Amino acid sequence: MFDFSSDDINKYSLACLRAANIYAAEFKTSCVKPAIINSLRGANPIVKIVEKALKSVGIEPTVYLLPTSGFLYQRDEVIYEGLKDIFDKELSSGIGNLIFIDTMISGSSLRGFKQKFKKLINHEFINELESKLITFSFIGIKENHNNYQENYNEHSFGTNNLVLKSYVLPAGDIMTEDVPELLGVDYPFNSNDKSLKLPITSEVKSSEPIRVDGLVFQSNKTTSELFQDIILNEIYKIMKNNLVKQFNY
Repeated sequence: MFDFSSDDINKYSLACLRAANIYAAEFKTSCVKPAIINSLRGANPIVKIVEKALKSVGIEPTVYLLPTSGFLYQRDEVIYEGLKDIFDKELSSGIGNLIFIDTMISGSSLRGFKQKFKKLINHEFINELESKLITFSFIGIKENHNNYQENYNEHSFGTNNLVLKSYVLPAGDIMTEDVPELLGVDYPFNSNDKSLKLPITSEVKSSEPIRVDGLVFQSNKTTSELFQDIILNEIYKIMKNNLVKQFNY
């Protein structure tokens, strides 16, 4: 059984709601429906929650899966080729809006991803940017126990046609971090090197209950789906009580 406090659930829910609001605001201001890049494994439950919350108000985002975990076999090549495929698809219209979501503990993984992203732009797409407009937003859901405040910055890269936005959202304890049952996905081991895993995700079909402040939740869904439902219910409660402005759409 997984045991959480209502404070943990509330802070995690607020971060997911804020991510959904950022998505809706990007959609509203750019008039281009952003695509979401789900950074696997860590962001999987967050992206699922954001996706379901957006669908509840009539917004259905395109979601791309991108394995980024540090223990993956040939990780750098996987990220590079995955991003290239996403860009090829999203830039076909001449206007692209992408939102990359990941969790953060120290922030080193997200900084490394940004470096790979800039390398991709320089090597593959710098010429195309002269005739195309792209907004790329990084949303980091940060584990926070020290009253960290939300951080935002924005700048152009290479050309004024590429705008990079970076959001760091505090979330208290990231309860799902490195817990396959709550993440809902995992990778198989590389048969030639058991210290590395292959970038192929499979569903984790755990059915353990979840307890929040002594109240036990259990269903015929997977543990990850049950966790997502608990967070979504908290999000809807927050919105109903007007504690956070509803989707800016």
